[in-house]
Amino acid sequence: MNQAELTQLTQALTRDDVAVLNADDYAQALNLAVARYSKDKPRQDDAVVNVSDGLLPLPAAWQADFSQLVQVYSVPGYDELTARQLPGDVLKLAGYSGDVHVYFTLAHALENIEQTLWAGDAEFLATYAAALCCEQLSAYYSNEAQSTIAADVTQQTSKADLYRSLAKEYRRRYEGQIKPVSSIPGGNGLSAGTVVTWGSRRRSR
Repeated sequence: MNQAELTQLTQALTRDDVAVLNADDYAQALNLAVARYSKDKPRQDDAVVNVSDGLLPLPAAWQADFSQLVQVYSVPGYDELTARQLPGDVLKLAGYSGDVHVYFTLAHALENIEQTLWAGDAEFLATYAAALCCEQLSAYYSNEAQSTIAADVTQQTSKADLYRSLAKEYRRRYEGQIKPVSSIPGGNGLSAGTVVTWGSRRRSR
């Protein structure tokens, strides 16, 4: 599902029948949803780098302040190695020199989201974006209720409550159904400074 299709689904879930929100609002909500999704289920990449003096050079695709080490293997052999990621995107691997195969996480981007979404997650992403849109609408109608004439207060308050309820339901749905990938640190809150060790995975080439 591409960005246009995600926008349409988000709009349908939001139920903004009088078009309070505009295209920029939906784009912003989707970008924030992608940022949240990236923390829950980041994508992965891999690269071969050369270890020198106990330091791993950052792979070319590494994203500063986001990427996390997932797995590090010797080349050749694919034996497990123990690496350490320190603050400032410093990667250390003591007692080893030579090439290693590094697996690491990357954030998703809305522009090419259809290429990186995990299978079946498009609806969850739109659901989270719709939650953000409904929160905007709830705030909008709450402000309208405070500034409108008494006869319209009940209607505006009712709409504010409706969108607040929808936002809570959509957040609950996202959080209850999104399934972080257990092998990815970004999905379970691993932070900088964590020692990363993985079981041996010998692979045939």
